[in-house]
Amino acid sequence: MRKSWNKIGMLLSVGTLIASLSLTGCGQTTQKEQETSEAVLEIDAEGIGKPSQIRMAVDGSFPSEAQGRNDIIKAFKDLTGIDLVIMDLDMKSEMPEVDVVMIGQKYYSLYAQQELLIDITKLWETSELKASGRIQDGVVESLYRDEKLYGFPVNDSNGCITYIRKDWLDQLGLDTPQNYEEYIKVLEAFTYQDPDGNGKDDTYGVTASGVIQDSMPYIEYLPEFWQDAYPNFYQNQEGKWVDGFTEESTYKALERLRQAYQDKIIDQEVISNNLSVCRDKFYASNVGVITDKAGTWSKTLEENLKLLAPNAQLVAIEPINEVGSYKRTSPSVLAITGDCQNPEGVFKYFISTLLDGKEVQQLFTYGVEGVHYEKTDSGYQMLPDATNEIVTYDYMLIDPTRVVASWINEDLFKATRDERVSSTHDILMRHSIIQPDCKSNDVLAEHEVEINDCKQMIVCDIVIGEMTVEEGIEKYKNEVGILVEEVLASLNQ
Repeated sequence: MRKSWNKIGMLLSVGTLIASLSLTGCGQTTQKEQETSEAVLEIDAEGIGKPSQIRMAVDGSFPSEAQGRNDIIKAFKDLTGIDLVIMDLDMKSEMPEVDVVMIGQKYYSLYAQQELLIDITKLWETSELKASGRIQDGVVESLYRDEKLYGFPVNDSNGCITYIRKDWLDQLGLDTPQNYEEYIKVLEAFTYQDPDGNGKDDTYGVTASGVIQDSMPYIEYLPEFWQDAYPNFYQNQEGKWVDGFTEESTYKALERLRQAYQDKIIDQEVISNNLSVCRDKFYASNVGVITDKAGTWSKTLEENLKLLAPNAQLVAIEPINEVGSYKRTSPSVLAITGDCQNPEGVFKYFISTLLDGKEVQQLFTYGVEGVHYEKTDSGYQMLPDATNEIVTYDYMLIDPTRVVASWINEDLFKATRDERVSSTHDILMRHSIIQPDCKSNDVLAEHEVEINDCKQMIVCDIVIGEMTVEEGIEKYKNEVGILVEEVLASLNQ
């Protein structure tokens, strides 16, 4: 029997989550709840019931009520006849009982393994959506776990690329770096040659939100230093699971980071930074290089930068030679939960319909005309955000720059889309790979937090000079080496 979804709190640590599963039991819905979730508007020719209501939980990736959520819900009912009930996830409490939930990569594999999500492999492989050939190659395939599919993407994955102050490069007579040696010379020049011309020693090369992250792809914010290293569990070319943190590539990456920090060309607060702080430093012209999201963020970065430095210009660079490819994670997915009583109907009439290439896809991309966008003499334009009129809406749920399903109707905004958004997305797609996920099991779930915490503390101590790389790797082996061996044994069995 299916396990109930609504007992699991998203903020639980992985170990606590595993322990809590024994308390959930099988799905127990009341008769009233079951009647509501099983109610259908009609039975189609395939014998699939069209739901009268669909309950969806979102994680902040959907407009709030103040931003016109109810207008979207009404428009969806007008188009489909289905009542859409949208609930916001409270990260500190139990999950609401829903049919569909938006899940990020961090929890997808774990929840699938614990049977909290419905296996939709057959639903997808026999669907009209797949037969249409409109879905981008490789995106869905990246979400299979042990040859089964538990969630469906409405967007391709996003990732980070490196942005450099082009006006600073021009001021100092520098070209866009093509390799690590040239990249370091840019950072040194931005730190020591007064690139903003104000006569003060108040700039440095690059900032980042930490040196190593606590989830995939771990190394997205300083790719030029990490290069070919991958400091986590991965499957090598021989098909064996190994710990990349103890490999020579990671050793060399840590040496590069340590030296750059000592030379003060990396933000000296890199250990404690969060992404918002990094962006503020970039906007204030304290730093000349930042690695951040592609697509709509390229526009946001430059526009905010120009508020304080009107003549500023950005250039988004392809990965330097030693990096080869930027890394990105598998996309977030819409997953059907174990509480759903009509997964066939929900997949066909909601998930597939969201990507119809026509009116519904348009609704969940651009919203409602007059509320979220308008048609002008120069083309379609997004309207100011009702909660922050300084900015305009970007998209509702489906990012038009990361769309996985091609349009049948015309994309309304194709002619007016900002070139910066399109070009940076193109750079990412042409020069990135989806970082393969580590398969999830109980042993990894039990030890992952402790291993990652140890790893992060050691990396920080190495970079700021509290210990050498050799001392750090040895400490890692002494403190969590046994746990690492248990994880590798379980992955390789």
